[in-house]
Amino acid sequence: MELEKQTIEFSYGEFGSTGRMQINLYPFLLGSDRGMGRVKKLLKIIHTVRNINPSIDTIIEQIQSFIEQFNEEYENRQKKNTNMIISLEDKVKLSEKMLNADRKNRDRVKHFAGKGIINPAWQQLNDVVKEHNEECKSLKKELSGQMKQQTKMEKDKAFLQEVQKLLG
Repeated sequence: MELEKQTIEFSYGEFGSTGRMQINLYPFLLGSDRGMGRVKKLLKIIHTVRNINPSIDTIIEQIQSFIEQFNEEYENRQKKNTNMIISLEDKVKLSEKMLNADRKNRDRVKHFAGKGIINPAWQQLNDVVKEHNEECKSLKKELSGQMKQQTKMEKDKAFLQEVQKLLG
């Protein structure tokens, strides 16, 4: 089952006082508003309520299964992400090198042809510089996104290790 779709469901209580909870594990454990306090609160709830169905052990096993599946996928995702970062770093270096070469070529040509008229050769070279500058910016933005994603995954793994310690 995909990580994003895993949920735990349980009902509790007896007679007139009953309740039911359904928790999507992905946002609960890996979302932006996750927290150890929320996990502790959930564990407190499942340990203190009466007549919980399924059993507490089953609920904890479902959470541990989610963590194990994340850990299995983690290595492959990190390898792909690392390879993507290395590739993007190389592309950024190449793009910067091309940009600098284009700037030097443009700067060799006179800017004005005379009487305030821009030299057409300079204008063409300036357009090339602008294109490479935009390309370089987009590559750097993509690289930054990949690096943020890798950092988030590392934080997620550390958080899930702490959750696993709580589960016992």
